[in-house]
Amino acid sequence: MTDITPMPNNAENYYRKARNALENNQFNKAIRYLENSYDLESNPLVFTELVKLYIAFNKQEQLNKLWEQDQFTLDFISQSSELTSLYAQSLPIISPTSESLNELYQLRDSIQSSTATTELNKAITTISDLLNVKQEINALTTEERIETYAKQLLEKSYFEVLSKLKLVYQTDLDKNLPLLKVLLNDDNLLNFIKNDILHYIIINGQSLDIDYTWLNVEKPIQTKQLQPYTSTDFYHKGTRIIEDYFSQTDPHFAKQILELFNLHAMVFYPFYDDAISDPQKWLNYTLLQFGLENEMIDILTKQEKEYYQLAQDELAQLFQA
Repeated sequence: MTDITPMPNNAENYYRKARNALENNQFNKAIRYLENSYDLESNPLVFTELVKLYIAFNKQEQLNKLWEQDQFTLDFISQSSELTSLYAQSLPIISPTSESLNELYQLRDSIQSSTATTELNKAITTISDLLNVKQEINALTTEERIETYAKQLLEKSYFEVLSKLKLVYQTDLDKNLPLLKVLLNDDNLLNFIKNDILHYIIINGQSLDIDYTWLNVEKPIQTKQLQPYTSTDFYHKGTRIIEDYFSQTDPHFAKQILELFNLHAMVFYPFYDDAISDPQKWLNYTLLQFGLENEMIDILTKQEKEYYQLAQDELAQLFQA
């Protein structure tokens, strides 16, 4: 009689597919497979993977649904340092309120894990900062107050400005939009930061006409005509040729080059044709800069090299210590 090898159930099959998708950076597909697996079987391992992905991609509704399950009381969560850490990372996304702060303080008083305590302290700081920013934005009721607030914000380092904006984006759009308009009109603010603001406005469906200073050039724009940079032909072509190149050479550098490409794409947005229109030429030049190739054809023109250096200079200013 032939032995029959037991097949894994559907929940396990979906989990294996999810792991494979994660290994290939197919995050949306991984989330879908994990959700299918968890619907069939409430596996703690799958729960953990889902929470981490929901946090990474700021999926508030899905994250809230997971934690709303009956078993996840504060007492239950506090019995596990891993659960406590995950809950601490989740709360600033699903419920950044004073009530959530109280929950975090309760958990911190009852948990012994240093790792969990670190995450709890981070969450407490994040929610406290957000509540403070909400108060500040709500107080911007006149043009004078808005101008003063913008001026004080721009006195900070560029990295601090960007970090503060991430909190501003979590306030009510009708309250923060006047401030964001003022910042977009600032000629000296980094293109990267202004484009981050633009993306927030575009994603939220706001239609604005803006006299935009793009890398020291005046360029009027209409936000209703724009799409996020990850939806542009420039981005799709660029990521494809980078992935194709490194699939045939050393894949260890792929992540680093893709990250740099994303950063440059944000600096040049939305006028790629006026900066470096061909991602292949961008890659060729970058490979030379990194010493990964000695000779490449179709490297950048003198003007394109100047734009490349402008992007590098912006990033150096943004991420400087």
